[in-house]
Amino acid sequence: MQYGLVKRVISQPRVVPRAMQNQFEQIIKLFGKSPDDPISRKFVEDLGESPSYQSGCYVFPKTGFMLFCYKKKFVMACFHISRPASEGGYKGNLPSGITSSDSREDVQRKLGVAPVESKLQPVEQRAFCSVPEETEDWYIIHPLRLWFTFNPENDSLTSFTVRYDNETDSKSVEHNQLWSSHAKSN
Repeated sequence: MQYGLVKRVISQPRVVPRAMQNQFEQIIKLFGKSPDDPISRKFVEDLGESPSYQSGCYVFPKTGFMLFCYKKKFVMACFHISRPASEGGYKGNLPSGITSSDSREDVQRKLGVAPVESKLQPVEQRAFCSVPEETEDWYIIHPLRLWFTFNPENDSLTSFTVRYDNETDSKSVEHNQLWSSHAKSN
């Protein structure tokens, strides 16, 4: 699949390990494929990390991202951004040349569109941890939906989520329900 967003992706200026170059594009190509698809298997093999699996989610802790399945197909990926970049977290490329040091303003400028929604998420208490207050900006660059999460104290990027989302597709409601129920269960 080729998306306009993928075509605009520029590698980050910092040194990215060869195995992680163009990783964002490779992950987008997994959307709609099953974990057993040869392309999916090759991606995991090239990554060199075996994921853990829990409730439709494949977690790659060393690489810093998760892939979510819905009806046995990959539909969404979440990336943990660590600061400084030398610490754990995702070190592959991000869309449109976005880097881990970019602010909300930088992300909007690089994407070339305004967010469709921005909101301050309150502190959330989960079973084993407390999730701090975060600012979340949502973008739709058809057929992808992008969420960027920032620490409101210093405007630093903390996570990035991308999901294949065709708003005219009735399954998008199911995907929203899946994401909501997954977030509540963790």
